[in-house]
Amino acid sequence: MIKVIVFDFDDTLVMSEHIKQTGFIEIFSNVEGAAAVIRDYIINNPGQPRYQAIENILRELSKRGILNFNNLKETCAEYVGKYSRFTETAVIKAKIVPGAEKALNNLSRTQILFINSATPQAS
Repeated sequence: MIKVIVFDFDDTLVMSEHIKQTGFIEIFSNVEGAAAVIRDYIINNPGQPRYQAIENILRELSKRGILNFNNLKETCAEYVGKYSRFTETAVIKAKIVPGAEKALNNLSRTQILFINSATPQAS
């Protein structure tokens, strides 16, 4: 007997995984030369939490002389905020996975449903 059903969110319920990936490039769109570095980083380091990924991207951009900053923690917090605002806005507008809404409506009548996501709780 099924007691609980747990769904992933990105690309299971909402077409949103691409938003999370392109978000890293989007928040650095005003930094010339950053996009290629970020693409390489994302390909070689999939699934990292946003704070860790952004901190590492900032370190790499600094190392290559693409972006200069005085305080890594402050700069990282600034870009994490940009990333959160971008992804939240874009995910709200994202399309629902075909069939997901119907499945949730049907299953919710008889099952306990949860969503498991690596997205920070506040988001």
